Amino acid sequence: MIHTLIFDLDNTIYPQSSGVMDCIRDRIILYMREKVGINPQLIPALREKYLREYGTTLAGLKRDFEIDKQDYLDFVHDIDLNLFLKKEQALIQLLSDFNQRKVIFTNANLVHAERVLDYLEIKENFEKIIDIQSTHPHLKPQPDAFNKLLEILDYESWDGCLFIDDQLLNVTTARNIGLQSILVDENLKSDFRPIIKHIYALKEFMENKPR
Repeated sequence: MIHTLIFDLDNTIYPQSSGVMDCIRDRIILYMREKVGINPQLIPALREKYLREYGTTLAGLKRDFEIDKQDYLDFVHDIDLNLFLKKEQALIQLLSDFNQRKVIFTNANLVHAERVLDYLEIKENFEKIIDIQSTHPHLKPQPDAFNKLLEILDYESWDGCLFIDDQLLNVTTARNIGLQSILVDENLKSDFRPIIKHIYALKEFMENKPR
């Protein structure tokens, strides 16, 4: 039986089509160009390399350029949520209907996570926010980040936990270490299973899951 729901934040709690992560991506590119001084022509390939090898641009920039993590996180998350998100009563109700323990597990920082959850008026639904500082120096999809999460949750195993994330690398790693996982993919293009189109489909999945 599932007793704990572990949610990613960005592109999971809200849809990818909202444009939030597109804006953050643009801020990341701006940071690489203006703050780090990387040739704009090299940025796309470099970001693709970092995402493939480390799961995040931040991890690659820290290794190659020794950037200040907090400066990076503050810069890339400095966006106007009013342009992208709106409060959804259906989301509030959905999360309230789940009686499982609920936590956020994100590679973003606490400030960004709290801003999003407060904006959507769902922060009270989550017992904990495990952010990038909580699992330092590790981050998803590194297995050690999940090990730290297990420690924070005070569990001896992943039995009874379900992880919901939009990144294939993250859910693949989670599954490999024994954590039940669901991929959120608005386009339903991945071969990973189980897969849901959006967070609202989680209720049906939970209702139909064998007990």
